[in-house]
Amino acid sequence: MNKVFLQEIQNPKEKEILKLVKAKGSCLYGDIFKQLSISTTEGQQIIFSLLSRGLIKYQYHSSNLELNVELR
Repeated sequence: MNKVFLQEIQNPKEKEILKLVKAKGSCLYGDIFKQLSISTTEGQQIIFSLLSRGLIKYQYHSSNLELNVELR
């Protein structure tokens, strides 16, 4: 598993999402927006960015997201 250092992530919302997913183990897609008070549009863009960079992934073909890297 690749390692990613949190201080290397520039976007503060991305950091918040990564920390939340790490703390919970996995999170439902929509719950991330609610818990962090992020609009759906902004949240979708951030989630897509994290998914496309391989930092998070869908858990078992569901709407749960989990880390795809070791976060430090």
